[in-house]
Amino acid sequence: MFVQIEGHQIFYRSFGPERGAPTVLGLHGGPGATHDYLLPLEDLSRFGFRVVLYDALGCGRSERVDDPSLFTLDQDVRRLESLRQALDLGRVHLLGSSYGGLLALAYALDHPQGLRSVVTTGGLANVPLASAEMERLKRELPPETLATLLKHEARNEFQDPEYLRAVDVFYRRHVCRLDPWPDPVTY
Repeated sequence: MFVQIEGHQIFYRSFGPERGAPTVLGLHGGPGATHDYLLPLEDLSRFGFRVVLYDALGCGRSERVDDPSLFTLDQDVRRLESLRQALDLGRVHLLGSSYGGLLALAYALDHPQGLRSVVTTGGLANVPLASAEMERLKRELPPETLATLLKHEARNEFQDPEYLRAVDVFYRRHVCRLDPWPDPVTY
C-alpha cells in the first residue's frame, strides 16, 4: 500500500488489527535499506498488536528522489510524524533498527506525545563514532576487498556489481554471519 507524505509516495505494510490495537511502528536501517528485514515483526500481530512497516523516502518500494537535501535526520523525523498522522496510528511503540534507532531517538525528543515506548536494536546515537567504527571494520577485510570498496566509494559507484560483491563480504563478516541468510535479510 502507499500513502502520500509531503508529496511523495511512501510504501507501507500493515499487519494485524487496523483499529483499537496497540501499534508497533518499525523503522528500518540505512539510510537506504528497506523494511523487508523487519518482516518477522509481523508475528507480533498474533499477540494483538498492529504492526506497521514502511520504506523511507528513496528506499525500497517508496518513491525515488534525486534531491540530497531531502535526506536529513530532521526531515526524516518530520516525515515519520507525518506518516504516523496520515495512517492515524495514535501513540505507537516505535522500534528502530540501525539508522532507524537513531531516527527513533530523534523522534522521541521531538514528538514524545506520539509514543507509548521506544526500542532500538543495533541503533546508533553518535554518527561520527558509528562511522569511525564502520571504517575500522572495513580495515579488517581482505586487502583486495577493502581496495574495491575504497575505489568505488571514491567514485560514488554504489551500484557497480564489483562494489556490491565487496559489500556482501563486509555484510557476511560484520552484519549477518548466518549461512544461509534468513529470507527477510536477503532483500
